[in-house]
Amino acid sequence: MAGSPFAGSGAGNGIAIDPTGHFAYVASAGINAYIINQSTGALTAISGSPYTIPAAANGVTVDPTGKFLYASIFGNTSTAQTAPDVITYSINTASGALTQIATQGVDGNQGENLAISTGTKAVSYTSKFAYVANQGSDDISEYAINGASGALTAISGSPLADKNGPYLIVAMPSGAFVYTGNANHSISEYSVNASTGALSLVRGSPINGFGSVNGLATDPANGYLLVLDSSKQELSSYTINSSTGALMLLSRSAVPTTTAQALALDPTGTIAIVTSLTEVDYYAVDNGSLAPLKSQSGRNFPIEVATDQSSQYVFVAENTGNTVATYAMPFGGLLSSATTGNNPRAVVAESSGKFVYVANSGDGTISVYSLNIATGALTEVGTAVPAGAGTNALTTSNDGKYLYATNNTAGTVSGFAINVNGSLTSLGTAIAGSFPTSLVTTGGNR
Repeated sequence: MAGSPFAGSGAGNGIAIDPTGHFAYVASAGINAYIINQSTGALTAISGSPYTIPAAANGVTVDPTGKFLYASIFGNTSTAQTAPDVITYSINTASGALTQIATQGVDGNQGENLAISTGTKAVSYTSKFAYVANQGSDDISEYAINGASGALTAISGSPLADKNGPYLIVAMPSGAFVYTGNANHSISEYSVNASTGALSLVRGSPINGFGSVNGLATDPANGYLLVLDSSKQELSSYTINSSTGALMLLSRSAVPTTTAQALALDPTGTIAIVTSLTEVDYYAVDNGSLAPLKSQSGRNFPIEVATDQSSQYVFVAENTGNTVATYAMPFGGLLSSATTGNNPRAVVAESSGKFVYVANSGDGTISVYSLNIATGALTEVGTAVPAGAGTNALTTSNDGKYLYATNNTAGTVSGFAINVNGSLTSLGTAIAGSFPTSLVTTGGNR
């Protein structure tokens, strides 16, 4: 073809054509974008091309609507890596020009390529059940979630007694199994009745031998459970039997301090974050196998940790500083901080990736923040919302419609509807046990 080969920056590593056949995109040292001559097939560079990227791209993928392009970044695997795994661009459907709108993750996996599946209809989510660990009364409150209103209704037989003293609780994303961290340094395993939501102990439960259970996290693919044991200075992973829910030790990694407070796993399931009195530590997670990645200095008693849905940011509730800090995950360090209420004890990012919530135990309130996806900065939305005395734990429903909070002193669970701007509308409260300390919701999708 006349003019071939067509000029571009760097060696071509991958190519994608938009669904209309009018534009071509090439992955290389930058993103080369071209208009395709519909008569001859010849390529003409689009104004602004090539687009600069932080490391070479190995692949480019256009979504089936032709509105977005994804660049798979092939960075290095050293602890100095700062390139994201995937960069998302919007496509101007008239000119083919690209505008960067988001990045996804930094874990050194050296992205090769990306594929997009399609379905016959949009995924729908259904909120089903909620569970609360009550440290004071040694039991678990079980609730059904009204999908239309978000209201909680106690399940028949609730609360469920557990003499081991549950104070942490997590669920598999599928909702099939629930796990609690207990005061007697054990973990209880429960199966979930899919119809009623009632919990039943798994045979052989609980698992013993921990020095302490300071944090629990399940991976997004339902394959394993992470356990933080600060007394033994260990972060461990356990495989989850898909039929029974039973746990089996898979991997261990050392934790550098006995003051570890909290554990979170990013939405891709590839980076675990541990906070302690003085540090924020990151671990690579490869199908449950653990390896240290990076350690950063913490501040102001970082008591709780969460990540955003794009895997770019870590949010840390700083209890003595009355602040919530944003860190770039996992190598970028502290980015910004925002003021919270008195004695923040929990932080959560909701599923759309737009808003972050902090529970303020000293005030019995919840602070609401909008997230700047480009910088990680948090901007408070309105004033803190009243919840109940001793607000200390948060979770959202899987459909992103509702936020729930435990109120430790009041012995209640507060429910809220999440509005389009992130603000909260109270749904009232439900009675929990004595001194509730942790809660989780489950749901399905189709």
